[in-house]
Amino acid sequence: MSLLNSAPNWLAILLSLVLLAAAAQDIIVRKISNYLVLGVILLGIVAVAVVGPVVALWQNAALFILALGIGMAVYSSGILGAGDVKLLSAVILWSDLKGAPRLIAAVFIAGGIIAVVMLLRLILNRTPAGERLQQRRSVPYAVAVAGGALLIIWYGRPLGF
Repeated sequence: MSLLNSAPNWLAILLSLVLLAAAAQDIIVRKISNYLVLGVILLGIVAVAVVGPVVALWQNAALFILALGIGMAVYSSGILGAGDVKLLSAVILWSDLKGAPRLIAAVFIAGGIIAVVMLLRLILNRTPAGERLQQRRSVPYAVAVAGGALLIIWYGRPLGF
C-alpha cells in the first residue's frame, strides 16, 4: 500500500514538515536526529491506522528491511551516512513495490542535482586550492531524500482538506 499517495493531506503535511526538519538539520550539522527518523516511522503507523491496514502492507515492511540492509552496506563503504540510510529506509516504509522505483528515482535525481550544485559552488569559489580542500565535501543527502519524497507526495495530490 502506497501510504505516500493514500494518506490524508494533514498527514502528508506532517510528514513533509518532519522531512524538511531532517533536511535542515543535515544541512546545518550534517547529522539527522533519530527522533526525526522515528517520527517518519510513527507517522507511517498513524497512516496505516487512518487509511486502514491491508494485506499488501507486507510490501512496505519488505522494502524497509531491504532498504535498511542495502543501506547498511552502503554506509559501511562510506558512501552515505547512517542518518541518511535510516531516513531513506523510513521513507521507503511509506511505499509499496509499485511506488518504490519512482521514490528511489526521485531521491537519486534530487541527490544528483544537489551534488552538481555543490560541485559548481566549489568550482566557482575563488579561494586558494588548499583552503578549498578543507571545506566540507559531503552531500547532505537528507535534502535529497526529503526532496524526492516531497515530489512523490505532492505531485498530483489534490490540495483540498
